[in-house]
Amino acid sequence: MPLFSKYPTMRAWPEFFNFEKFGKPNNPQERLSTNISYYAGNYLIIFAILFAFTCLLNPFLLFGIVVVIGGAFGLKQYLAQQLAQKQQKSKTQGRKQQKLNKDYATYYCYFALFIIILFGNAPLATCIFLSLIIVIGHGLLR
Repeated sequence: MPLFSKYPTMRAWPEFFNFEKFGKPNNPQERLSTNISYYAGNYLIIFAILFAFTCLLNPFLLFGIVVVIGGAFGLKQYLAQQLAQKQQKSKTQGRKQQKLNKDYATYYCYFALFIIILFGNAPLATCIFLSLIIVIGHGLLR
């Protein structure tokens, strides 16, 4: 079973929370990689729930994420429009605009990270830390 597949597998929750099968691993690295691929969908849902609670408890983080997603959508539309206009004029201008688009996208990624860190650094770090503890703990002991 590959470590990361295209579609994460979702297992039944009673199977996921069967504490009778928890125990000390003989080969921790192998058990962790097997369980991460086997329970990937469950881990993803646990992270999504923790992330949703984090966003609900910190409205600034939610605002920052909405701003980043809205800005990304707007930037994508604007850059596609600019590229279409430049490509109609000439291929050279189209290539220059493609390079500018890559630069703008890179700068926007930096801006997005800054906004998310500015508005939700501690709660987001807590969410990621708790998710890692749950995934690693369950993955090693299951």
